[in-house]
Amino acid sequence: MAARSVLRSVRAPALLAEVVSGEAAAILGAAREAAYFATAPFLGAVLAIPLLGERPGAADLAAAGLMAAGVALLRSERHAHAHTHAPLEHDHVHTHDEHHRHAHDGAFDEPHAHPHRHEPLSHDHPHVPDLHHRHEHD
Repeated sequence: MAARSVLRSVRAPALLAEVVSGEAAAILGAAREAAYFATAPFLGAVLAIPLLGERPGAADLAAAGLMAAGVALLRSERHAHAHTHAPLEHDHVHTHDEHHRHAHDGAFDEPHAHPHRHEPLSHDHPHVPDLHHRHEHD
């Protein structure tokens, strides 16, 4: 009976984690999302220090430092170059920016989601590989 209670208590957080992970993969790309999501055990270990009185060892601290360095590298990655977006039809949460210039019937809130079409767009700006910037580099 206790096992069933534990399973019920973790069902909603696990479902939420799956939804958030799926949305993050769509926005950031699978590899980048996986790198961020892989930090979850380290966050749990940090919480275990004050909540459970755990004492991290040297290997734990080294692993946490390497994970933090990896996340810092991912966060600092930026590049800029001229690139062209092909026409694309899809549905996702967005705000009206240079990638989302389309008309609406009536009032709308920001951000919002609906099926929409992107016309071809050529421009140059700093970006990271994300939902709208998956292109080849020379």
